[in-house]
Amino acid sequence: MNKIVADLICAFVFPKKKRRDFKKKLLQKIKITPPPKNTVICRSVEVSKIVVEGIGNHVEIGEKRTGTSGGDMQIYVKGDGNKIVVGDGFCFGGEIRIDILANNASIVIGKNSTMNKSHIFMLEDNSTIEIGSDTIISWDTNIWATDAHAIFDENDNLINEGESVKIGDHVWIGMGTKIGKNTQIPDGCIVGWGSVVTKRFTEPNCIIAGVPAHVVKTKCRWDIRPPSQILKEEQAQAAK
Repeated sequence: MNKIVADLICAFVFPKKKRRDFKKKLLQKIKITPPPKNTVICRSVEVSKIVVEGIGNHVEIGEKRTGTSGGDMQIYVKGDGNKIVVGDGFCFGGEIRIDILANNASIVIGKNSTMNKSHIFMLEDNSTIEIGSDTIISWDTNIWATDAHAIFDENDNLINEGESVKIGDHVWIGMGTKIGKNTQIPDGCIVGWGSVVTKRFTEPNCIIAGVPAHVVKTKCRWDIRPPSQILKEEQAQAAK
């Protein structure tokens, strides 16, 4: 089965002269356990390991951003009906690990997003994680759509079921951030270093920071360029 999957991917993605080398690397990475009713499509040679166990799972990794290098992504899926889709143009540095140990869970990462040494973890059936396009997730960020252990109230009602994490487009997640279950970060927001996000925010273009995280500034925007570059460009423009 692994050989068939590799043949199909290589046939549609690479010209003939490149298929042999990529197919060899791909077979070393993909492990699909019987029954063979899963789909794995990987267009990036920098994904070092994909392990899929179960039925009806779909993993699709797009092409990395042109001109980027480094990083290592490892994906582990155990369960049925799960989905992981990473859009084209992604960039990652350090070790990225994605774990789904559930059924019918979903992770979708948009186009042209960046991740650095981060961990995404799912343990709840039917839960979802959405990360938008053009979003940066800095080093040592953890995104967990679960508490991992159950909590009950005084009447034995379960009170901490994980459902979703939603991160919008053009969001900047600062280093060391922890993002928990049932949270939302809207488009254009910035999350400060070391923050712990524990709820759903609704206003876009905010700075969110703290433990627990809260809105500290509204109506702002960010740019991937460093401040020094912005100042030089403004000075050059003013000198014309």
